Amino acid sequence: MGAMGEELDEAVWSQLPAEILEHVLRRLPVEVLFKFRTVCKHWRTLPLSPKFCSAVTQPRSKQAYLLGIEKIGSLQKCPVYNPVAESWSRFDLGFLESRFERFTFERWSNYDEDRFGGSEFKGVSSDGGLLAVCVRIHESEQDAIFVCNPLTKACNLLPLIEGSTWGLCLGLAIRMESYGHYRVFATKHGKVENKFEQRLYMYDSVSAFWKLVPKCPRFSHDAISGVFCNGVYYALYEDAGQDHDVLMSFDIDHDVWVDTGVAMSHQGFKKKLVECNGRLFSVSSTRDGSEKDLYLTILEVNLYTSTAVKISAMEHVTLPDGGHKHWDAIGYRNSIVLLTRSHKAFAFDLTADLPEWKPIDLNNFEPCVKCNKCDKPRQLPKLLVSFTFDLRATVD
Repeated sequence: MGAMGEELDEAVWSQLPAEILEHVLRRLPVEVLFKFRTVCKHWRTLPLSPKFCSAVTQPRSKQAYLLGIEKIGSLQKCPVYNPVAESWSRFDLGFLESRFERFTFERWSNYDEDRFGGSEFKGVSSDGGLLAVCVRIHESEQDAIFVCNPLTKACNLLPLIEGSTWGLCLGLAIRMESYGHYRVFATKHGKVENKFEQRLYMYDSVSAFWKLVPKCPRFSHDAISGVFCNGVYYALYEDAGQDHDVLMSFDIDHDVWVDTGVAMSHQGFKKKLVECNGRLFSVSSTRDGSEKDLYLTILEVNLYTSTAVKISAMEHVTLPDGGHKHWDAIGYRNSIVLLTRSHKAFAFDLTADLPEWKPIDLNNFEPCVKCNKCDKPRQLPKLLVSFTFDLRATVD
């Protein structure tokens, strides 16, 4: 796992007979197992062999890690938080760059002028040991979606939606149904004839093609946010006429939208659905006149009682000027993590007696890069994802 822990002492393990050592390795947790890849070339390839992989007794990590993804070109040193060691280290996602290069080379003639063509990440999601990433390709208004297993480095470029890289990705959600079967929901925004339109697509790895999800007939406008929770895809819609937001779920088997009966008070200029340990939350924000204080409200959805209960109301975090405009929220273990474009991050511990937003250190991220078109610093979007490693998760 690269630098996720101290390298193992080759002198100690080299004394064991190979057949005994292999039996020992099969019984180790997957996090420890991959540290053996630093010992020698043989142990580097052993965990990836199908025979060995099928015999591993603990193929999935017991804890979820917090994985950070920064700019393309620096993927060899992605920051990752180890909850057991309570520390940050590095994880190598560099194998993705060769896939991006191949995709770019096949489509743009001026590829040699810029290795990655100004590409950048626009979305990320994970489930069951699989990582789905959406990449803006070559400074264009086009996206490509990849699904990979960061441990085995297996990577699959999903088919282009409607035969092209149409539209910009506004949201991405992956759900692993079982080994070898996963679904991806992608919210795309693009131009159709003379107007812009938002569409929701679903990819099923069994059929290996994208399907256009029908629009929710109850609303003429698009959803605010969407997320998987306990295997169900939920979307939040604004009901302007009733001055509240409505939570809908999508029935994949019958291809229809279902009203959950949950209505939330309509407040905030930005909202996002967040899944955390099987619980569903809505995070919304407002700002004051100074535009430095961001006020956050958290609602927890109870699907059994069709209610949304306030967990936190109008708690504020202070940001630099303009920092309120772009933020993202994810669920990680027992916390909701808020990441802002102004390089500030906060965590809200749902188990605390007096929960509040507390700053967290993300100093592993590089602060910014220089824009190619001007001298002003441009801050790339930073992506965080809660990730569980799984040696047996497959992408095909």
